[in-house]
Amino acid sequence: MSNLKRKLSQLLANCKKNQLYIIIGLAVAANGGCLWIDKLLAKHGYFFWPPQWAWLMNDDGFDAIAVIAGVGLIIYALMNAHNNAVSGILLGTCAAFMTLVALVELGHALFAGQFRMLNTIIGDVFIVLIILYTARNRNTKR
Repeated sequence: MSNLKRKLSQLLANCKKNQLYIIIGLAVAANGGCLWIDKLLAKHGYFFWPPQWAWLMNDDGFDAIAVIAGVGLIIYALMNAHNNAVSGILLGTCAAFMTLVALVELGHALFAGQFRMLNTIIGDVFIVLIILYTARNRNTKR
């Protein structure tokens, strides 16, 4: 029992040390998961403009990449790993996904009149800013 208690204590300590990685991972995985589930429940994709590109913007592969990158970032944080290549790839993938989603939503707001998406654009940009802050301020010497 003490071994389990020690491992749980170490996981909790890793969570405290790597809070931003876990927050980013949860946010990106949740965004990817919501976009993925939207197609299943609504029987159509979230993105629709321009119509000729809707199939690409609603591709399950992009959503899966976001979920995998987000969960990967959480696992990276829980393991308390210190690998610059892995953290760079995970943070870069998360930033790219969130930026792409924000830009596509901005296109919907400006050109398709879907101003309700402005609210989600603000959240997406905020997540990107947190990712950039974390990438800039992480300890690369370990």
